[in-house]
Amino acid sequence: RLGALLGVDRDALVGRPVFELVAPEHVFAARTRFARRQRGIAETHEMMLRHRAGHGLWVNVSASSLTDADGAFAGVLYTVSDIEPLKAVERRLARQQHVLEMIATGRDRDDVLDAVARLVEAEMAGGHASVQLVVDAGRRLRCVAAPTLPRPIAAACDGLPVGPDAGSCGTAAFTRQPVVVADCATDRRWAGARALARAHGIAACWSTPVLDADGTVLATVAVYRPVMGAPNAAHVRLLEAATHLVFLVLERGRADEARREREDDQRFLADFGSALQS
Repeated sequence: RLGALLGVDRDALVGRPVFELVAPEHVFAARTRFARRQRGIAETHEMMLRHRAGHGLWVNVSASSLTDADGAFAGVLYTVSDIEPLKAVERRLARQQHVLEMIATGRDRDDVLDAVARLVEAEMAGGHASVQLVVDAGRRLRCVAAPTLPRPIAAACDGLPVGPDAGSCGTAAFTRQPVVVADCATDRRWAGARALARAHGIAACWSTPVLDADGTVLATVAVYRPVMGAPNAAHVRLLEAATHLVFLVLERGRADEARREREDDQRFLADFGSALQS
C-alpha cells in the first residue's frame, strides 16, 4: 500500500530508513515524533512524504510503539493513509479565499483577474489560463490576464474578434456558451492560428463565457493545454469556479463605478446649489 502511494515497489521499501521517505522539510518533525514514540507515546498526525516522481504527498500517519517480551521498545507500527485529495481541496479553497479577499479589499481589477488565472493554472498542471474582457461594444476581446501563456499566443488573443469561428474565446463570447476545442490542429475555429498554436505547444483550448444577470457577455476564461482532449468533470468544475470569480470581480468593478458616478452627481448638485445661493 505504501509503495503504491509513493510509486515504488514494495520490496524497495524493506530495510530502508523511514526518514528517507519523508519530505525534507518534515524530517525534523518526524525525528522528534519518533523519539516520543520510543517513550511509548502514540499519536496521529499529518506528514508529507516524497513520491518517486519528486513531488510531495500528504498522508495521515497513525503510529504506536511496539515492545518486546521484556517491555523494551522494539519499533513503531505505522498506519498510513493518503490525504492528498483533501489537501488539494484545502489548497483550492485557500486560493479562492485569497481572490475573494482581493475583491473585498478593492484590489486593482487586473491584479485580481491575474490571481484568478494563476488559480486555474495551479489546479491544472501544465496548462495556461487567460481572462479576456469583451470590449469595443461587444465586437472584440482584450486580454487582461495571461500569467504564463506564451506571449505570441497572448498577443494573438488581444483584439480577437467576437464571432462564430474566432478561436475558442471569440466563439464562446459570440455563442455565450462554453467552447471546447479538443484539437487546435484540426478544429476550424483555430484555422487562422494553427501554426502559432503548434509552434508554442498549444494542442487544445477550452473557453467559457462570463455572463451578467441579463445574459450580456462580459469576458471569457480560457485554458490552453499541451495535449489534445476535452475537459473532464474536475476541469469543468474548475472553469465554472473561475468563471464565477471573474463575474464577481467585474460586478464589483461595475458597482464601484456606479457608486463613483453617484458621488460625482451628488457633488455636482451640491456645488450647483451653492452657486445658486451665492
